[in-house]
Amino acid sequence: MFFARGAAPLMILAALACSPNRPANVPDGATWVGSGTEGCFLKIGEREILGWQMEGWGRDGTQVVEGIWDLDGIARARINIKEITRFDGEMFYLVDGAKIYKQK
Repeated sequence: MFFARGAAPLMILAALACSPNRPANVPDGATWVGSGTEGCFLKIGEREILGWQMEGWGRDGTQVVEGIWDLDGIARARINIKEITRFDGEMFYLVDGAKIYKQK
């Protein structure tokens, strides 16, 4: 029983340890999303006709995401950045199974 109660704080600390330091060129409004190995600093703009304007930067500050991205999944007026579980370099994955992909 003690281990079960003590495991949650350890998992939270592990998740925080996976977030890299913010490079100088990454804006304060960008949030680290995903895991330590599959993630990026992401800034989601307002919804446009075709999707959301998104910008993202890798661990080293290199821009890896830019443009209009759309949601494949449950329709929503906005994307909750805290629900993004990972970014594989091409697509973002959300907790509910939805995916965010770049418009062509």
